Amino acid sequence: MNGDIKAKYELAKKYFYGNGVEQDYEQAQMWYGLAAAAGHSFAKYELGKMYLYGIGIEENQELGTEYCLDAYWDFRASIEKSYGFDVGRSVDDGTAEQAGFSGRKDTAFLMYTLGRMEYAGEGLPRDYGKAYQWFRLSADGGHIHSNYRLGKMFYAGEGVQQDYAVAESYYKEAANGKDKYAYYALGKMFDTGIGAEQNQSGG
Repeated sequence: MNGDIKAKYELAKKYFYGNGVEQDYEQAQMWYGLAAAAGHSFAKYELGKMYLYGIGIEENQELGTEYCLDAYWDFRASIEKSYGFDVGRSVDDGTAEQAGFSGRKDTAFLMYTLGRMEYAGEGLPRDYGKAYQWFRLSADGGHIHSNYRLGKMFYAGEGVQQDYAVAESYYKEAANGKDKYAYYALGKMFDTGIGAEQNQSGG
């Protein structure tokens, strides 16, 4: 049964991205919907984003919020099951970092996804503070791109005190993991001299 649900989700992704088939958002919507109805959390999230942003289908904020919020609580429940307690409660009240909670490899991607949802306000009000805490836990669990997202937040001062040195440190950590966005961000810092010593040697 689980294999059938996953197959529906994978088929939806193929139609959404046009991988091996002609891109077809209506087919993607249908297959994401079938997988979501069967309880596939990421299908709920992807379908929610299609509705929120009007990707290939008519925008519907109410449906998009409903699907994304359902996915959000699914992700939270999976993390709670892994830890044996609700880490999210400490994220909600802003004490996760002070409590010294560590990230875990098996939940790192889910934590990154929650960070993205909090950062973008997908299904719930945007909250940079919570996004930061989820990204931090995710990065601690080994998710490379979360380091880039943390660097971006420190660079812009989003939910944290702006700190170019910390931003550069996170960007370098992500770049060490071959994150292409981090390469670009570091290059921009050095080329412009904003947050890092400008490279005067030229190309």
